[in-house]
Amino acid sequence: MKNRFLSRCLGIGSILILLVLTQCSRSSHPRTWVAGWQDAAPLTVPRTGAKAVTVRDHIYVLGGGEGLPGPDTIHRSVEHARIRSEGGLDPWKTTGPMNTPRMFLAAAVADQVIYAVGGEYFPQGQMQLLNSVEWATVGADGRLSPWHEASSMLTPRRSPTAAVVDGYLYAMGGYNGIFLRTVERARILTSGELGPWEWVPESLSSARYIHGGAAVGNRIYIVGGHIMESGRGSSAAEWTTVHPDGRLDSWKPTSSLLQPRFLAGSAALADSIFVIGGYDGRYLVSVEQARIQPDGNLSPWTQNVPLSTPREGAAVAVHGKKIYVIGGSNQGVYLRLVERAEIGPDSQLGYWRDE
Repeated sequence: MKNRFLSRCLGIGSILILLVLTQCSRSSHPRTWVAGWQDAAPLTVPRTGAKAVTVRDHIYVLGGGEGLPGPDTIHRSVEHARIRSEGGLDPWKTTGPMNTPRMFLAAAVADQVIYAVGGEYFPQGQMQLLNSVEWATVGADGRLSPWHEASSMLTPRRSPTAAVVDGYLYAMGGYNGIFLRTVERARILTSGELGPWEWVPESLSSARYIHGGAAVGNRIYIVGGHIMESGRGSSAAEWTTVHPDGRLDSWKPTSSLLQPRFLAGSAALADSIFVIGGYDGRYLVSVEQARIQPDGNLSPWTQNVPLSTPREGAAVAVHGKKIYVIGGSNQGVYLRLVERAEIGPDSQLGYWRDE
């Protein structure tokens, strides 16, 4: 019995020593920082004009389309992927589809509730601009509840931006037959439902369509977009502060982009706003970054590491210090491609590579 006990102890001890040595080997394994983007698991279908949000450790991609817009090319499907600890993605899976197909929509998250806002689709082959809004709750397993219809916006909006700030869902700019400066909002109720939409007196300083935006704390930033008169991209950026009583400051101009662009991706990451890809007479690969200053203004924009693939209409999601660029299109090719990077030394985008 004594010999058996000693033998068992020696066996357990050997296993523990092996585990410690393995861990030491891993921790001492040299790593090199690489400036650049890595491929991640591709979408199940191509999507341009989709939107992405992150809830816990899952990314959700809503709607979008492939091919020329038509009754059979705009998606109501939703897919999601779990973010692994090192930043890679598990294979994408479909989850509960929206009630309405939507392309060039906006999306936002409040706690575990995802909102799909506006967009367009093509019933009976005719374009319909949407003022409808729907919402779904993320379950513990990552799957979505059935989508619920929320109160409708006061006007249809194709390619607006949306943000959740202090208990309100905001919709800004877009297209309803004209390019829009207007802003409206609805209070988020405890169930996830929305109260009635109301106009916000403080309109954007200029009309914005297929533009970018991001909310950081109680500030909202709007960047770029399409200029109706010239048909080119805008380099203008503006921002506002949302006060506890719901009042917005007047929108204020801030640092202009280096490259005018529309159909670009945008996101807030760490202490910065990023604007990614897009179009302005050519499909763009460039990535710009501006730091948020203590007074809310943006620093001058600087170039960061460009994408591997030029693209317009891509969706963007962030998780911690990681950023994901999802789908889009490039010269008539509709993409399933997903690229990822993280904030590294000197705010450079890239990834760590084991040697």
